[in-house]
Amino acid sequence: MDFFINILKLIFYKFTAKKTIIINEAAGLGDYLWVRSYFKLLKTSEKYRNYKIIFCGTKRWEDFAKKVDSKYVDIFLFFKDPYKPKFLEIFLLKMFKFDIFVNFRAASKQWDIISNTVKAQNVYTNKLNFPENAFYDMRNKIVMSQILDIPNDFKHTLDYGNLKPRLKLKQPYIIIVFGGYTEGYLSKEQICSIINEIYKNYNGCILLLGTKMDKKRYDRICNSVPSELKEKLICGCGVFKESELPFVIDMANFVITTNTSIWHFAILLNKKGICFSHNQKWIYHRTDLFQYLTADKNISDIKSREICDTIKQLQNTNSL
Repeated sequence: MDFFINILKLIFYKFTAKKTIIINEAAGLGDYLWVRSYFKLLKTSEKYRNYKIIFCGTKRWEDFAKKVDSKYVDIFLFFKDPYKPKFLEIFLLKMFKFDIFVNFRAASKQWDIISNTVKAQNVYTNKLNFPENAFYDMRNKIVMSQILDIPNDFKHTLDYGNLKPRLKLKQPYIIIVFGGYTEGYLSKEQICSIINEIYKNYNGCILLLGTKMDKKRYDRICNSVPSELKEKLICGCGVFKESELPFVIDMANFVITTNTSIWHFAILLNKKGICFSHNQKWIYHRTDLFQYLTADKNISDIKSREICDTIKQLQNTNSL
């Protein structure tokens, strides 16, 4: 229903000659975190402050986007599956021609239907004529510096206002994200090794994050650690909404994650941590904050000894 109400708003903009900017980043929450800074820059700029901003996103993180960015975005168009949108959604989107289209999904245009549907007088993409070593965020910065006529070295921030979780957490705590996400699962052996290694030198609690489906895995982990350690563990599997995650992560002492979105949150909040990944290019990003453990195929191939050695190294430098 919201989608069709927003289409009516677009019709109103069309007949009242409102200028429009449509931005496409209908992918993961982590990618969204790196483009949302541009909403405020556009809305507060002299050149674009009277433009209406339309954003194409993914319904999975609608709750977070609406709560933190409604003051800058005039219309959110959320797609349940942006790569297989409904025929009627695409048909309605084709009715409009926008003034500016900023396409952050240009790198995957061949299979992104939204990218191929939107029409605009001026199109900016993060795909063409960039150095090979200019990864996602740098490409986007270059695009936005062209639109806004500003330097491309501005810093992202994560302002999450007064959003707080419903569950009150014991502090201090360390976050471990152990599965159900993009980069794969840590094995039970790996998780228990991490927990035991942290327990040796850390007095706070350990918050385990995962999906609702990970609750059974959490129970198996609890049964595999000493009884005195169980009291330190907090189950956060499927407990928090995405709009609650910034506060939860911001209050943590340290973050150990297999999840790309949690990693993005942590980086933007200047948290230190360890990221498990099979994506080698990440290891160059904010190495002042994060240690990266990578595997060619599956993160479960990373040896528990290597994980424990990394944790020890961080403990010796007082990072953990």
